[in-house]
Amino acid sequence: MHVVLFHKRTLVSMIVSLSLFSLNSYSKTKDNTTDLGQIQVADNLEKDQQGYAQVYEKDVANIYLGKALIERYQGVSPADLFKSAIGVYSGEARNGGALDPNIRGIQGQGRIPVTVDGTEQAITVYRGYSGASNRNYIDSNLISSIYIEKGPSLNPNIKTGIGGGVAIKTLDIRDIVPIGESFGINFKGDISNNATGYKDIYTNMIEEYRYYPKFYQQNAYIIDPALEITPKKVK
Repeated sequence: MHVVLFHKRTLVSMIVSLSLFSLNSYSKTKDNTTDLGQIQVADNLEKDQQGYAQVYEKDVANIYLGKALIERYQGVSPADLFKSAIGVYSGEARNGGALDPNIRGIQGQGRIPVTVDGTEQAITVYRGYSGASNRNYIDSNLISSIYIEKGPSLNPNIKTGIGGGVAIKTLDIRDIVPIGESFGINFKGDISNNATGYKDIYTNMIEEYRYYPKFYQQNAYIIDPALEITPKKVK
């Protein structure tokens, strides 16, 4: 009987020690873990698709312009960025590299804030007798997406005024380097030609117009033949 009891006690002690060791190792393993929280993984191609889809989910008139759409309508002036945006124009078109958004006829200082990566920028330019104008300077080659809201809203992700707001996001790493790659290049080029023919008749203000036989005078006005070209008809 003593032998049996001895073996039972030894077996019980071994089981208790093993259980304590396993609990101790589990507690150490549990202490070494770190909670990373919620991780959201998204493909760069789905970024613009999600932006276009969210236009119909919001209770305010809004427009989203993705990178591909911006590059499609990109012209020689930043005002061309709004070409595909219905009801949105720029009051400073073809005047340097400035934007002055006009939404539904409303524009000016503080009426339509323009933010770039969350930072509002606006410059008041004095124009002499013409008063002052509101300008927002932006390089159109550095834009990744544009989000526009028409009218004031309570959206915390965009600052709006009485006329609305424009939120511009610049390029990030995924706009240049594809997923799975470590190197990328963004190359852009423009091709254009002359819209009119070469003007071979030229005179300055100090030369005599009679030196140019193609010029003629009518009713004391000098007529430039280059300005009286009859357009050709295409049959």
